[in-house]
Amino acid sequence: MKKLLFISAAVLALASCQNDDSVVAMYNGVEVDTEAEILMQQAVIGSTMSKVGIEGKVFPTDTIFGTKVYYLKEKDWYDASAKLYIDDDSIAYDATISTFRHLNKHYYWPKSGKLTFFSYFPASLKDQVSIDTEGDNKGKYKVTGFVVTDGKTDLMLADIKKDMKANDTEKGVTTKFNHKLTKIGVRARLKNTVDTTAVKITIKKIEFVDALSKGTLTGVSASADGKWTKTDVRANYLYADTSIVLKRQNDEEPANPSWYEEMGKDQLILMPQDSAEMYTGVNQDSVALKVNYIYTMLGTETIDEENEKVINVATMANHKNWDINKYIVYRLEFDAEEILFDPSVVEFDDEEYVDHEIK
Repeated sequence: MKKLLFISAAVLALASCQNDDSVVAMYNGVEVDTEAEILMQQAVIGSTMSKVGIEGKVFPTDTIFGTKVYYLKEKDWYDASAKLYIDDDSIAYDATISTFRHLNKHYYWPKSGKLTFFSYFPASLKDQVSIDTEGDNKGKYKVTGFVVTDGKTDLMLADIKKDMKANDTEKGVTTKFNHKLTKIGVRARLKNTVDTTAVKITIKKIEFVDALSKGTLTGVSASADGKWTKTDVRANYLYADTSIVLKRQNDEEPANPSWYEEMGKDQLILMPQDSAEMYTGVNQDSVALKVNYIYTMLGTETIDEENEKVINVATMANHKNWDINKYIVYRLEFDAEEILFDPSVVEFDDEEYVDHEIK
């Protein structure tokens, strides 16, 4: 039974099969059994990604990822004698076998010894992902100088699989990817008390400005969050550039008081940051949510006003940190102040008399 090294999108698994006719060969300096090929299948844990279209826990079959695999005869992988058996950013789905494998090469299980797997997404991280070999972070991931560019690409690291000698399921080596950034959403609605025949609010643009964008992630082991060390490099991220007329919850979903309309096609995936990093005490270099909208008054003549609202996110009433793997949704409710009248009447002056006698 011949098996190849595959890497797939649901749960990374490896299966092996050996017999007396196994062929021994050398790959990257490792003696391997060519009858037992490595298979891999991934799952996504936590919030969903936006750019690659992941929904729930399914890794997309049209997306590649990378993996690093270390070989050791007996000791743990981080021993000085560890060999980097696989260091590749070209793991892709093969529909003929319904799992993931290298685009153009087979990798096999060792005849003796064991393997430790480190997988990452996106595949372009190959030169930034490394494994610490010293100190408290020994045997853990390190991602150096990661930059959030447009806020549309996720960063995921898979559970470390240590001391593997064969596929642990028939699908391959069980691998679960964990998100290492923060997912951000924005929803909005018009307050129920606003008369939509008298006023209209149209969202035109939503941005997050002055968010930290670059950092190094250390101390990541299996599902552990790890720690981001950020550099003071800030960027602006466009959430939506659209034209959405706000609706009232009572009109859309009367039975659901939590209803708000999504303001963008995709959410943002941004660098984790806490309150102190979000709000520096001054507007510049403080993370803000900026909303541009048109306020339309439907009177005898229609009047449009262009407005811009900038809100420091860390000063919101129920502010939440952008922690690793969190999905933070900002829900905005727009109100309009009705023109009211408070009439009163000025009393007539005191009486003044004009006397006249008529005969």
